[in-house]
Amino acid sequence: MKPDHLRTQSALVRMIYDPAFAAAVKAAPRAVLSHLPPALADELGAVDLRALRRDGARRERTLGQLCEELPASTMLALAEHTEILLGFYASAQFHEAIEEGHALVFALGAFLQDQLAEGVLRSPALAAVLAIELACARARRDGEDAPRALTEGRLRRARGTEPIEAPLGALALLHAALQHRASKAAPFIPPTLSTERETLCAVAIAGEVSIVQIERPLYAVLFSAASPRTRAAIVEEAALRLGNDHAAAEAAVTSLIADELLVSEP
Repeated sequence: MKPDHLRTQSALVRMIYDPAFAAAVKAAPRAVLSHLPPALADELGAVDLRALRRDGARRERTLGQLCEELPASTMLALAEHTEILLGFYASAQFHEAIEEGHALVFALGAFLQDQLAEGVLRSPALAAVLAIELACARARRDGEDAPRALTEGRLRRARGTEPIEAPLGALALLHAALQHRASKAAPFIPPTLSTERETLCAVAIAGEVSIVQIERPLYAVLFSAASPRTRAAIVEEAALRLGNDHAAAEAAVTSLIADELLVSEP
């Protein structure tokens, strides 16, 4: 559990970005901030709300930074609902991310996925592009982390490697959306996506992420190797995803090890 001063700081950040939450704290600090000691809750309840609104562009500026990591997804979301992104600050995803110290880009992604699930947003193109851009964000951060300590005799996909399954044509749609966003042309009309699926992989190297199409056996192995496992366990799970094709799974493991996308203890 975070120390009281950090929890208080998190609550203050939530108040700055969510005016409705700030007003609720003002009206009943001990009830709204029951996780804080009463004295600290009272201090936040005494904050002058006008001071929280002093930087009028803060919320838009933060959204602008987040949009740079989910550029196509946020463009498609705004095309459907021009005010949708500002609703992020009142969402459970935003408040949980601030409280728990999670990356806001993933909270925004979860918020958009929730809006899709609830039917507020309806675009199949958005759902497909969002899955790819979130995988890229995960790959980028994973690639920056310290090397993983693997148990001897086990394999895991390399740092900065994220397999993705998406509707066929989703990668081409992402590229088209990004080109359109850069050109600032007329409203973007996404093409209809196929009911077939394609398998992709996001790979981060030195902070730069590339997305490549991969064969389904390679995807099945990478998906099965999200955490350290024995080669036999990875092959078994991947084979099940390939219709019990153990030979294809074995060949995929060998290929991925050769390409250093599947790694073991040095």
